[in-house]
Amino acid sequence: MSKQMYLWGECMAEMKALQASQPVSFAGDAFNTAVYMKRSFPEHQVSFVSVVGKDRDGEQIQQALTNESIGSSLVFRHDEKNTGRYLIATDNNGERCFTYWRNNSAARQIMDFIQSEQRLALSTADVFYFTGISLAILDSAAREKFWSMLEDLRQAEVNIIFDPNYRSALWPDTQNAKREISKAMLMANMA
Repeated sequence: MSKQMYLWGECMAEMKALQASQPVSFAGDAFNTAVYMKRSFPEHQVSFVSVVGKDRDGEQIQQALTNESIGSSLVFRHDEKNTGRYLIATDNNGERCFTYWRNNSAARQIMDFIQSEQRLALSTADVFYFTGISLAILDSAAREKFWSMLEDLRQAEVNIIFDPNYRSALWPDTQNAKREISKAMLMANMA
């Protein structure tokens, strides 16, 4: 039996230093999970939920989703914000170092695009997946809207999966991160 899964998060343009053959690819914790989920279970309807910029990266992310047969009806385009980017540099020992450009990321504005129609679509899902990074990029007002939406999904008996992926630089302080991640753990069916 086919399942409907929504994976909520930020997809970013990934640049690799000194790799001219493929200077940009696309990645992010929820995006990567969506790709692997669809490849592993092609019979399921896997959809990504996010906001990208009206830039070339945003267009290419939408094409990447199409290429992977991942639904993108809940991937929105922001008129003024950009798609986030990061650079991976690898040292001689194979250790990776990341530099991020995501302060103006369109994905931070996702709750501006989630209205009653989108909440209804999400409430029909079998699975809703989000991560600690998905939480961390939201400001406190957007996060309150997110918690309200998540409570609606719980009431609709959607299975909620939370990956507590943690990046300290995205949180204003450790206490805030602990409080929000603990709340997510309590609301999730699976972590």
